[in-house]
Amino acid sequence: MDLGVNNQVTSDLNNNNKRESLLELSKTQSCNPRRNSTYSIYSGCRCYNETNCCDCSGLRLTSVPQNLPPNITKLDLYNNALTEIPPHSLKNYSRLRILHLNSNNISKLNESSFSGLENLTFLRLDDNSLAMTPDTFPVGVFKPLVSLTALRLNKNFNSAVGGNNFSYPDLALSDLKNLKALYIDGLTNASFGVGFSRMTSLVNFTVTGYLDGYCNIICLSNTTFQYLGHIKVLNLSNCHLRGGHIDKDAFTPLVSLEMLDIHYNEDIGIKHLQHIMHGLRNNTNLWWLDVSTIEWRYSTGTQVNASHVTNLPKSLTTLKVAGNSIEKIDNDTFDHLPPNLTLLDIGKNRIVFGVFLEFLPKLTKLQTLLINGEDYLYDIPTSYNKESIKHFHSLLKRRSVGDDNTLVFHLPPQLSRIEMVNAELQYRLSRLTIDSNNSLTDLVLDRNFLPELQGPFIGFNHLTTLSIHSSYVSSLEWTFFSHLPYLEHLNLGANILGDFFDTHHDELIFSNSTHLKTLDLSFNNIYNLSLDAFVGLENLQVLDLSNNRLSSFNVNITFMNNLRVLNLSHTSVSTLPALVTNHIDSLIKKHVPIQVEMSNCPILCTCIQLHFLTWMINSPAFKSFDNYYCARNNIYTNLTNGYNKTVELLNKECASNEKLFLFVVAATLLVLFALVGLMIFRFRWSLRYLYHAAMLNFHRRHETKGNTFYYDVFISYANQDERFVLEVVEPELVKRGVKVHIHGRNFVAGNFIASNIVSAVSMCRRTLVILTGNFCKSHWCKYEVQMANMESVHDGRPVLIFLVKENMAAKNLGELMSFLRCNTYIPYPQGEQLSEREMKAMWDKLAQDLR
Repeated sequence: MDLGVNNQVTSDLNNNNKRESLLELSKTQSCNPRRNSTYSIYSGCRCYNETNCCDCSGLRLTSVPQNLPPNITKLDLYNNALTEIPPHSLKNYSRLRILHLNSNNISKLNESSFSGLENLTFLRLDDNSLAMTPDTFPVGVFKPLVSLTALRLNKNFNSAVGGNNFSYPDLALSDLKNLKALYIDGLTNASFGVGFSRMTSLVNFTVTGYLDGYCNIICLSNTTFQYLGHIKVLNLSNCHLRGGHIDKDAFTPLVSLEMLDIHYNEDIGIKHLQHIMHGLRNNTNLWWLDVSTIEWRYSTGTQVNASHVTNLPKSLTTLKVAGNSIEKIDNDTFDHLPPNLTLLDIGKNRIVFGVFLEFLPKLTKLQTLLINGEDYLYDIPTSYNKESIKHFHSLLKRRSVGDDNTLVFHLPPQLSRIEMVNAELQYRLSRLTIDSNNSLTDLVLDRNFLPELQGPFIGFNHLTTLSIHSSYVSSLEWTFFSHLPYLEHLNLGANILGDFFDTHHDELIFSNSTHLKTLDLSFNNIYNLSLDAFVGLENLQVLDLSNNRLSSFNVNITFMNNLRVLNLSHTSVSTLPALVTNHIDSLIKKHVPIQVEMSNCPILCTCIQLHFLTWMINSPAFKSFDNYYCARNNIYTNLTNGYNKTVELLNKECASNEKLFLFVVAATLLVLFALVGLMIFRFRWSLRYLYHAAMLNFHRRHETKGNTFYYDVFISYANQDERFVLEVVEPELVKRGVKVHIHGRNFVAGNFIASNIVSAVSMCRRTLVILTGNFCKSHWCKYEVQMANMESVHDGRPVLIFLVKENMAAKNLGELMSFLRCNTYIPYPQGEQLSEREMKAMWDKLAQDLR
């Protein structure tokens, strides 16, 4: 995302419109249709009605198609196989304004090649085989082009190596009275003829080599430009100019010249700069001069002194001397520079931090200082430079910025922008102080090696824009920003801050950056951010975290009440937490035009994400869903209509799943409850027995010690058999020394029956069951038997003894039958008379068993 801090912004902004007007050409695109524009086909050409344009490029045509719509205004015949333009072959297209004939094999023109094109304003004939001879450009060939304002003839047949056999077609060109811009190849030892004096509208004259054309001018005499006094822009870059072959008055005729570009002529040499500028020393119109790379790039080093700049016009406001192997600038040089300089480019040299900085304040009107580094690769040299100068000074030894805390840098009072892009800076940005009397607002340090931002930067009281892009920044300290009170735009993109943010959760790095409006942290390999990572950024408007490894964005942004852009594109963030979405909703309610960007993120299209997807499609924060995806089962699907169809399908699918889920849950619970109920019913007694067994065990531990019992026997009987117990059983047992516990007499009033039973069983050595039909029918009698049995199980001793008083069928005994089989029982005589001796023996045996 463009945060407004990456683009090179020159300090001659006030002259920018003027410069653009001097360089203005008609649009070079022949056709620029909109997406999905309709078109018709004619001879393979695509003709668009909405732009009145026909695109015939790359069809290998050998002649101009004659069946195109007659009302077209743009025709593109680029990259075909045309060898000539026959007479009148374009007259059917009299409304043409733009014509591209470049990159063909055209080698000849005739007087009627462009007949009928009175409305043509822009013509491209570059990259053909048009040699600069009278036969190729006959007089009158351009006469029909009365409206032509821009013509490209550059990069044609390499006439530049033809010596005296070629000359500029000035007579043919002289008919172009309205031509403003001309691109042409440069010839050796040739002057621009008298025909150019008639082209009074010509202001932009470009004669350049390398990629844009062929240029081998080498020499400039005092007659080379004698007929070009009206031009305002002259580009002679990459033309193999040699400083020793340029007359000192070569540029004198150019009295209207405003912009001169002679960069990339390595054979000129800095030492000849004074000489070649002699003819322009009194020019009051020249405000833009580029003499970059006029020194051999492999030279050992150059030194600039006052004599080199003495003849520079005082009207200059822009001066570019980049790439000249400069190692030293003499102190008095600044006294002779043009006083009105607003932009100075000394990049691609070897003077990053030199003593010259001390004298910069002499340039009182300087606004932009460029000390950028190389942005291209050198070729391996093919020869030794015969004019390379002596090495003057060794490169200033580099050290950490601000190691000497007493060092204070002074800047020109109006300097507002410094660029040091790709300047081979290798520093720990520690303490740095500049004089507070400065106007610096923009500092660009992109593409260097600045791994640690420590600071503080002191004196930068007006700095609003700081860019340290692509500089291997791996750590930050809050002190770095502590003295930048008005910083508004911070670009830290394309660095390596991922590990730093993961390990420094407690450091509030931006707590002092309360004025910051834009923050670019894209391409930083960030994979984890703490909740309070951006505390302090109350005025932030743009937060760019795109192209990182973030898988979540659980970050507090509730204090960002001015947030306009949240960019999370090209990350692994699949959703936003309520903390973030709620704040975005609150901003929208306040009519804040916020935009959220999550393109190329793995947005999960599942029922769990349905709420978030619904929020996305209904939120004004999402302007479009181009390049948005659905991630489901590790399959990514590109969307064509946003998430509307996805949400619609999920609503049905999730609703169906929800009903199914609720039905399954309800059925499961119902079955579970039924099973639990059945289990409880089936084992109801066992459960109660287990409970009371615990109670029995508790009472046994707390109420008995070892084998000590309060009673010998607890008699369990039905109430209907109480008379038999009290009148027969008890007296017989008592007189034999058996201590008897009877519930009717010994149960504690007020206690639960179950508690009394548990207590009775635990306090008695044995439990004697008087088994009768009434006993089998009694619930509590059975309960007493069960408790006695549990006591036997837990204590490991026999407890139950049965006295069977009545004969009963096994089916009537029920579950008591199992206890009867496993425990001692004594039948009581029924219907027969036993002797007194026999009865006594029975009671004696019973009493013995009970004790």
